[in-house]
Amino acid sequence: MSGPTQQDMGGEAQVEQDTSQPVKLERARVRRLCVAMYVTACAAHLAALYGLAVYLDDSEHSVVPLVIMCIALIFDNLTVAVGALPAVSDRFRLVLEYMGRIRFLVVMLAWPFLMTWHWDLACHCGVATAATASLAWHLGMFLVGFFILREVAFAVRGMPEADNTTRQFGDCMPTNALIGGSFRADPDIFTTEGLVVFRPYPPRAGAFAPAGLAIMSAACIGLLFPVFSGLGMHGCVLLAGVGGCLACRLRANMGKGNHMWSHVAEVVWIAAAAGQLYFCQAHGRFQLYFCQ
Repeated sequence: MSGPTQQDMGGEAQVEQDTSQPVKLERARVRRLCVAMYVTACAAHLAALYGLAVYLDDSEHSVVPLVIMCIALIFDNLTVAVGALPAVSDRFRLVLEYMGRIRFLVVMLAWPFLMTWHWDLACHCGVATAATASLAWHLGMFLVGFFILREVAFAVRGMPEADNTTRQFGDCMPTNALIGGSFRADPDIFTTEGLVVFRPYPPRAGAFAPAGLAIMSAACIGLLFPVFSGLGMHGCVLLAGVGGCLACRLRANMGKGNHMWSHVAEVVWIAAAAGQLYFCQAHGRFQLYFCQ
């Protein structure tokens, strides 16, 4: 370079270096904080699994749906936390992508089980009828079957085509493919948290429907428990948990860089569900009805 240009460029480079070093340190601090929160979320779900395993020893009530949800959320948090390791992100990017694909499908299929479990709990505790719990169970299984059938259709028809191609009946659209299609590292999460998390691109249609139905079911049941369970203040555990979950979700949706709050919401939700089950049994309100 010539003299004047080198001086100008050198001045700009010096300013950029001076400002980039604090930014890198701040990003590293935020990344460590986020990883710590994700690992803590895994530990919380593992604690819930331990409690459920102990509970299974003396009860015939099936907590298998709640166990499935806990395992799915543990894998979800581990996948996000692994994306914080620079060596893994650089050398095993393909592994992270496949983990992201599995994470997306597993969590998608687990939410309907949690929805059915809430209504089953309400039936056993006397705040909902067996017919309502049975209807919720069939709806949940329909959602699971629907997403599985979409994967079967994708496997038969092949890779989803581009948006500008001619459609034929039975073709899988790019917005409808779960495992297929393109998965890319989320730029928002990488920029704000320093984590490599693969998500479908473009975003899949209806991806959040199962989680939405599950939280709506929990909210409805949470409103029924204080009125019909006869547990007093202990009947408000699920309702308080849903309120905390919604508050964390609202915080996660307030702006970019708040992805970890959605994982905090899931921890609060699962803890409240398990707690409501415990208080229902401890107060003798749990009955072994046939609810499905």
